[in-house]
Amino acid sequence: MDKIIKDMFPAWVNQKQEGHYTIYGNDVDSAYSNTLIHNLFGYESNAYVDRNGFYIADTTSKKEYIGIDLAVISKDMKTWDNHVTMLNSNSHVNPNSANINSILRITHDSYFKKCALSTALQMIAYYDLPLPSTIEGKRALLAIDGAHAGFYSKKFKNTYISYMKMLGLDELLDVLDQSKESDFKNALPCESLTFKNSLVSFPTSEHQEKIEQLLETKLYIPKQEFKLSVKFHNHYLDKSRYKQLKTDITRTKAVFSIAALNKDKISFSQMTKIHK
Repeated sequence: MDKIIKDMFPAWVNQKQEGHYTIYGNDVDSAYSNTLIHNLFGYESNAYVDRNGFYIADTTSKKEYIGIDLAVISKDMKTWDNHVTMLNSNSHVNPNSANINSILRITHDSYFKKCALSTALQMIAYYDLPLPSTIEGKRALLAIDGAHAGFYSKKFKNTYISYMKMLGLDELLDVLDQSKESDFKNALPCESLTFKNSLVSFPTSEHQEKIEQLLETKLYIPKQEFKLSVKFHNHYLDKSRYKQLKTDITRTKAVFSIAALNKDKISFSQMTKIHK
């Protein structure tokens, strides 16, 4: 990763944050990113998040949380993320977000200037971690969160390449040069995890085993049960709608996360109910 950009990341990412758990999510980007940070620093997950809410395993723990692949906007929570969370240049940005889009202050108004990669690729670039050794493994990595797609967009390709070089991921550019976009259609056995009976898992053990084989690592999957603690009410607004609002969504305390879905629409999760 370019040193100038690396030095702009929040300092907390450089050493283990004692007394912190990570938050697990419902897709492969979260699972792999949680695995990377677990292997580096030994973090365990005590929370799980999906569109329905925030779930906790050990409710007696007083530890703090680090979001993984979460567009958390509160300045009180550390997070690794890859989403565009700023609506405009006056929006609040989480200073504890390890997210190149937040660091460079990319907004919804400048959506096509964003770094369109995965959280996992940002971690790999920041910590200079090894890539999978096979072309199939590299394609699987690029398929996570659709991180390959920008290369095949004529409008966005130059921006995409500049970010890949900025992050020091030139080796993956070689893979993209040798591949067709259709090669990524089935590069990952699955993209989402399942949450059933309070447990998080892959759809099948075969899905997990295949992804572990491709990425050449044993995935960290928390085994404890997660119970709903905070319910989310999810909102989807187009740009013209949120620009008419009198309230700045990015500064609303009840909003847990916010992300641009595309150049025209955003989503945000509002905390609506806390279970004691």
